[in-house]
Amino acid sequence: DSKSFEDGQRGGFDPKARISAQDVDNVTAEVLFGGVLTFKTADRPLRFALMQAYNDWLADFCSEAPDRLIGVAEIPTWDVELATSESKRARDKGLKGVLIPAIPNLEGPWSSPAYMNYTNAWWDPLGDALEDMELEFAFPTQTIHLAGEPEGLPNEANNTPNRNRASWRVASIRSAAS
Repeated sequence: DSKSFEDGQRGGFDPKARISAQDVDNVTAEVLFGGVLTFKTADRPLRFALMQAYNDWLADFCSEAPDRLIGVAEIPTWDVELATSESKRARDKGLKGVLIPAIPNLEGPWSSPAYMNYTNAWWDPLGDALEDMELEFAFPTQTIHLAGEPEGLPNEANNTPNRNRASWRVASIRSAAS
């Protein structure tokens, strides 16, 4: 028994229906983003192509009401130069921020190398570019372990950006469902 888009909530794929749902719920605006593990595959070129397709779709969706549908792009954090390039492309399409892992050191096909926590200078080109482009970044907060370090990770692995630079402003984003 297969399902189609029409079987779900129209606001998930129709921006006009999403705005109508916001009006019913008395919501002024929403920040919309996927998840860092949305396109989990070991094939990085495929993962990047999926990110770009998602970012294109999201930009088109949000263009219906950019003051009420605020899009946050997926970027390839395993490659700072590629992440910077995709951030610029997403900004040029109207997206307002980028999504990065809350804990960069959980190495996998989606992540930066495990030794590259957010205090490492490796991230500086991306941080500088985000600042120049006035793009915010968001953490998928469900991946943050609030009671301490995740088991098996050193304390430094749980560092969140603690920079003295405007480029590392944390966007305070909460799901519209909460």
